[in-house]
This record gives sequence, C-alpha cells and structure tokens, in this order.
Amino acid sequence: MHSELMRFKTKDNVELQGLLYEPKQKGVKAIIHVHGWVGNFYENLFIDYIATSALKKNIAFFTFNNRGSGVIIEFLKNNKREKIGGSLEIFEETVFDIVIGDAVLPNVAWEDRDKLLSEVKRVLKPKGLFITRAFYVPREKPFNNVNGLLKKFTNKEPTYQSALEFVLELQILAYDSKDHLGTFSKPKEMLEKIRGKDGFNFESDNLNKILEMVWSFWCVKYVKKVYTYAYRDEEEKEYEKYFEILETYEAKDNSYSDITPMYILRLK
Repeated sequence: MHSELMRFKTKDNVELQGLLYEPKQKGVKAIIHVHGWVGNFYENLFIDYIATSALKKNIAFFTFNNRGSGVIIEFLKNNKREKIGGSLEIFEETVFDIVIGDAVLPNVAWEDRDKLLSEVKRVLKPKGLFITRAFYVPREKPFNNVNGLLKKFTNKEPTYQSALEFVLELQILAYDSKDHLGTFSKPKEMLEKIRGKDGFNFESDNLNKILEMVWSFWCVKYVKKVYTYAYRDEEEKEYEKYFEILETYEAKDNSYSDITPMYILRLK
C-alpha cells in the first residue's frame, strides 16, 4: 500500500503534515480523515483499515495532523517554531456552518450530553449542520452469554476488523443500561474466565488469534476506558432538543452500521 508524506500550510502559515494514499486508478473521490482533540493521523489502527478499504474501491484517502494535535507540540508557523497543540486551542465566540463530532458522544458522560449539544448549538450559524456518528446498544442483546459469541467467531478470519467486531459484541453483552456506561473491565473479566495460563486454547486457531488480539490490545490499552452508550431512541431524543434529523447513513457493507450510524443534524 503506497502512501506519500504531505506537508502543507494553513491560511495563517502553520505547517501541517499528513499521509496521502492514492489508488493505482485515480478517480474523483477521496476520503479525508480529521482526528479529534489532541489526536494525530497515525496512531489509531483503524487508519490502515480505512485506507486499505478505500484503495480497493479506487478512492483516495488523506489523513493529517491539525493544529490541535497533541497536548503541546511544536509547529512551524511563518518558518519559526511555535508551541501549539490541543491544550492551547482558543475556542471563543466563533460560529461555524458545520460542526463534525465523529464518535465524540461516547466519550461524554450521559448527564453532560445536554451541555455538549447546547455548546454545539451555540457555535453553529442559523440552520448550521452537526455531523456526528453514534454508538448504540440494541435493546435486545444478540447473545445471552459469551459461549454464543465464541461460536459466532469460530470460523471468522483473524483480522483487525473481526477483532473489533468481537470487541463491540463483548461490550454489548456486558452493557448495563442503568448507568449508560460501558467499560472494558467487565469484558476483560469475561475473557479471564476462558483464558488459560498459556493463552486461549480453543479448537479453532482463528478464534484463538482473534481473542489474543483483543486481549493484548483492548484489554491493555483500553481496560480503564469508560464509554457512554444509549439506546437509539434515547440518543435521538437528545438530538431533537436542538436539532432536526435530516439524514442517517448506514454503510451497506458493514453489518454493525445499524448501531454506528452517521447523522446529519440541522439546527432548529
């Protein structure tokens, strides 16, 4: 997979960097990935998956660092080094046509949702758009226990995508609607019960590899992370306090898109 390091400047001469993935057969479509606050364009593993999937469809993919990358980091501005970064961002009484919040709400406590949505309303121009991706939990869980989940993944290929799908299913299984919280500590406890001293030892090698990916990455890096999830009707009720739902997008080639849809919301 070929990629090229790109350097470009903003209107106020801040130099930014990114990676451009171009398909062999060039077209007119491209996906532009903008990371979140204090993030970057290279750390998340899903970048490779998105780039690979895009190139297969002859779609270019561009991911870059914006000036909110890192907590404090040095950027070149007017050919001089200047400290910028997420902790130094200035967000005053600015107004925007569009606010994008991809996967932001799962990182906001349920009792703070209204505060966040009202802040989005504050900075939007009249009839401005808020584009966001939701993470839902289905009211009816697809599995009652971990054994049913293991059976589903026995014959799946051990890829990053299948490991991520297993993580989603595991979090749904462990979810408790009383507090809207989802942590990976409960899923880790489930895996500890089926993991031996030498790792996972099921008959399916593919299943063992998927479980090891989940164990070595999610159970280490995200075990203390707390997410906020809701049912679809609960989430949409929160949106409708300030916005009207214009469109909802669900990917046809993703079996989990019904619980991770994209929304285009217009300010009322």
